[in-house]
Amino acid sequence: MCNTDDPVQLTAEPAGGSYSGDAVSDEGLFDPAIAEIGWNMVTYKYEDSISCVNSAYDSIFVDNCTGIGNRHFDDDSEVRSEEHTSNSSH
Repeated sequence: MCNTDDPVQLTAEPAGGSYSGDAVSDEGLFDPAIAEIGWNMVTYKYEDSISCVNSAYDSIFVDNCTGIGNRHFDDDSEVRSEEHTSNSSH
């Protein structure tokens, strides 16, 4: 996910637990704009009716997507960034 993406609502089963981690609210809203670039650990903790507690962990990768991309200039020319691959044998 890009650091410029909108926040996303995380989901887990069973419902009713709480989330923790950098850039995630207790309710599970993850905001990549305030997250560290790279891997971000998210924890989901659930306690059932007889006080048994369980946790699940996952990571979300946030990439720095700010850059040149597609930009329009005053003279209506366009700059495009494209991915190129090369094949080489050793």
